[in-house]
Amino acid sequence: MERATGVMLEIDDTGNPNKKSFRRGPSGSLGGREADCERVTRVLVANEPRSYRQAIAAALQVVRPDVEVLVVEPELLDDEVAHAESDVVVCSEATQIVRARATVWVDLYPGGGRLSVVCVRGR
Repeated sequence: MERATGVMLEIDDTGNPNKKSFRRGPSGSLGGREADCERVTRVLVANEPRSYRQAIAAALQVVRPDVEVLVVEPELLDDEVAHAESDVVVCSEATQIVRARATVWVDLYPGGGRLSVVCVRGR
């Protein structure tokens, strides 16, 4: 089974975003990366439209540079949630897998509405 691919967005010292491609290995870990001794908070961003997804990811990296932000296409969301330990998921549709596995999820404007839904540990 092929693992999901996507983009990890990092902000350089000048405030410009740098995209780094990744591929999940057989264990679900990020390709080419050894396990860190210290737990890193991970945020998975998979909302539509793409420009919002990129802006949210860039803003998160500016205000929380110690957080690992993964940006993936929405159609890869379930696979990423199933194979990665993301602390927060930002999406356009909170699927059953997202609702069941993510500690915190944010459903941006469900059904095209004006409000967002946030769930923290099932609440």
